[in-house]
Amino acid sequence: MHTSSLMNAHQRGLRDRSGGLTLIELLVALGMVALLTALAWRGLDGLLQARVVLNEHQQQMSAISAGVDRWRADLHALEVVQSTGCVEWDGKTLRLTRRAEGGGVVGVVWHWQEGQWQRWQSSPVSDPPALRALWGQLRRWPVVGVGPERLAFESEPATPVRSVSLGYYRFNTWTNPQSSVGVTSADNPCGVPDAIRLTLDLPGPAWQGPVSIHWLRPGVALGGV
Repeated sequence: MHTSSLMNAHQRGLRDRSGGLTLIELLVALGMVALLTALAWRGLDGLLQARVVLNEHQQQMSAISAGVDRWRADLHALEVVQSTGCVEWDGKTLRLTRRAEGGGVVGVVWHWQEGQWQRWQSSPVSDPPALRALWGQLRRWPVVGVGPERLAFESEPATPVRSVSLGYYRFNTWTNPQSSVGVTSADNPCGVPDAIRLTLDLPGPAWQGPVSIHWLRPGVALGGV
């Protein structure tokens, strides 16, 4: 009799368990689901953050590459205007005159301010009065404000930098552009240095710290620059 009762109770227990999960089993399952969800979310969040960082790196490197290519192209196209200077650096602003792609001459300003290294370019000019006035406009550019001359310069996307410095290679050594004296000649009437070194202190994230870019004057062969 006792044995029969135990067997009946055991069979009822089996039927009860076959009907669904117990409360403890349900809680364990829910905990595992929550844990897996948290792990999956952390993994997805990590992928999203990595993608953001990668995009920032790509954007910075693209801006740096485009800026460097533009800067070199400006120097390669230097043009002397009315026997005036064709390239000048005052510590924050690089002014130059260059040949325009469609003809004529344009004034170009590279200016560093508040962590931005940015380029401005004037409209092409070719008639003598405008050419004579061009270099004067370049020199007055930082203090023109919002007048007509200031608005005549079109800006381009800026490159974030912490600082900018330039060096001129003259007399077989690197010198300060603001203190060195240029050497003029028939093939170099405005005293363009043999080489120019542009140093940008980049804030990251793709590249952090100083990076130097060199430009050599066409037709000049230098060693150890």
